[in-house]
Amino acid sequence: MFNVALDLLRLRARPMADFNFPIGQSVILLFIIGLLIGLDPSMSAEGMPPLIGVMIGLIAIGFMFFAGVPFIGWWLKRKNYWNGEGNLFNILVASSLIDIVPLTLAISGIPFLFIFPLDIYSLWVVGNAIKGATQSSIGYAISGLLLWTVIGFTVVGLVGALIGFLIGVPSS
Repeated sequence: MFNVALDLLRLRARPMADFNFPIGQSVILLFIIGLLIGLDPSMSAEGMPPLIGVMIGLIAIGFMFFAGVPFIGWWLKRKNYWNGEGNLFNILVASSLIDIVPLTLAISGIPFLFIFPLDIYSLWVVGNAIKGATQSSIGYAISGLLLWTVIGFTVVGLVGALIGFLIGVPSS
């Protein structure tokens, strides 16, 4: 998986067959990304215990990927770019390996202005990975990712606000 992910970071296209690695590797990488999201100080409310932040990070990344894969699959099937064969989940997770860098920088206290270009590059890497594996255009792949990001973050934000309201996390 990591050789494939490194090729994706170099913006090298990989065929769909290269993403047939064990799903456990993808789940471990998702766990690491979720853990880093939860440890990011900007992602937790003031007074929130770190364990709650980590749990929210794991739930959020789990939702974004496990609900995002069917959405991206639907998006690609709309224009017949993907026939449903192959592991779209592994493509999305392997291409998200780069997300570890900006998350680590955010935890270190680096301002968002310096991290934002890495986030844009991360989006480009995922779009390029989808393009290479499914023969879609990079614009179509990125537009589907952006649409899902808006929908997914809206749902995660609403659920997070509801959980914060229910458990009584103080707002700033």
